[in-house]
Amino acid sequence: MKENLPEIEAEIIAGEQKSEFAILINDTQVFSRLEERRFPELDDVLELCSKERA
Repeated sequence: MKENLPEIEAEIIAGEQKSEFAILINDTQVFSRLEERRFPELDDVLELCSKERA
């Protein structure tokens, strides 16, 4: 991911639920594993980050 978006800083924070996985950009949730019922693919993450950056 760093190769595609070198200016992005990532941080892993444990959620309240064990099965929780979310992606937040500037404190705004842009992906939820619980809502989507799947983990994101790298292309999903890159697209979400690119949209927020634009």
